[in-house]
Amino acid sequence: MEKQIRMPLTSNELDIKLNPDKQFLDNYFDTVTVRNEPAPPNSRKGFRDYLNAEEANDFLFLAITSLHMQRYINNFEKHGNITKQEHQEAQMSATYLYKFINRMASRLTLTQREVFMRKMTKYGIKVMDAYTEKKLYGEFDKEMKVLHIESEQFLDFCSEIMQVKCNHCTKNHESCDLHKLLYDNWIPESSYNLPNCRFAYDNNYKKEGDVV
Repeated sequence: MEKQIRMPLTSNELDIKLNPDKQFLDNYFDTVTVRNEPAPPNSRKGFRDYLNAEEANDFLFLAITSLHMQRYINNFEKHGNITKQEHQEAQMSATYLYKFINRMASRLTLTQREVFMRKMTKYGIKVMDAYTEKKLYGEFDKEMKVLHIESEQFLDFCSEIMQVKCNHCTKNHESCDLHKLLYDNWIPESSYNLPNCRFAYDNNYKKEGDVV
């Protein structure tokens, strides 16, 4: 079974933009045919058809660099600050980087390639000094200490946990870490009024408001 996906044209054919829109991408990506099923293992002996996390990050960095190479070269040309020899070498670098990206992409699974194609249009490259990097990652680490979740989703999450932890639970609420989490976040009580905990429940007990 065959499926068509988009692969980039050579970088020197285009004036790359920082934030490509859909119309630009339609012109930037060239349609090539690839097979849905992976190639026979013997044809790629010794090489994986996927990239691990570190390899994927490096590949994405190089792919994005390839995507923007012509813009970098054009900026030097615009300011008249590139010699003919430098221009030729830069164009050659762009061409060979493009060939490397496409050659490596050709031995990855279709799913992997499609992921990279999507990410190439959403990710960018920024150069920053050590102070800015430290501040940026410091703010990120601080932000990661706080969980951001929709109230309804959090309630559903707590309900799932309570079904496992609170059903037939006999632990005293003073020694329960889950009780503190539920209580501090205003999670509704079970209304069973069990002696050990406001959130514990047991169907053998009458729930508050039940008609006997």
